[in-house]
Amino acid sequence: MWGYVIPYLLQDTPDPRTGKVRTSYNILIHSQRGHGKSTLPDEPTTISSLAYDITHLLPHLNIPTPVQAIVGVSQGGAAALAFSQMSPEKARSVVACDTSAKTPSGNREAWAGRIGMVYGGVTGDAILQEGTKDGEVGKGAEYATKVGMGKLGTATVSRWFPSPSKCANGEAERADRAQWLREMVEKTPVGGFVAGAGALSNYNLLDGRLITLG
Repeated sequence: MWGYVIPYLLQDTPDPRTGKVRTSYNILIHSQRGHGKSTLPDEPTTISSLAYDITHLLPHLNIPTPVQAIVGVSQGGAAALAFSQMSPEKARSVVACDTSAKTPSGNREAWAGRIGMVYGGVTGDAILQEGTKDGEVGKGAEYATKVGMGKLGTATVSRWFPSPSKCANGEAERADRAQWLREMVEKTPVGGFVAGAGALSNYNLLDGRLITLG
């Protein structure tokens, strides 16, 4: 989802206030568990485990700390907040967008509905409680991959970019960008989507417990 933003962050640009050229950033982007080429471990995916992945990546790749910033959106934003709680000395700043420090009221039901859409004819909340049973729930894993994730992609673009956004479904000006967004969601591995939905459905960074590495 960072594909349209990264090129701007990699450019040397003049500061509009001083005219001096600002050096581009060194950027590390990684796919969350079960997304892109990242595998999905057997252990449950939690916001804490996603934060641990960031903490693990920095020394594994010999990246000096503190880094300038940890930036995340939605699930990544929640992971960034958990990272700042877990390892506050490893980043000078945290940018957490479109997220909160705990599961907002109604979000569990919303994620359950999206899971139900993907699998078709199944209660999403039951999947969150019992797991996908290797995907053979509802209309099955094949339906979820070939049909359900496509439906989720269309619904996601409508939710992210409602009319009159230029990226809204049916708008001509940025139809290619809307299609890119739909395909991004559609190609997300189903297991990774369900795992991420489960993590976002039940977390609380405000419960008074400091997250630590196990």
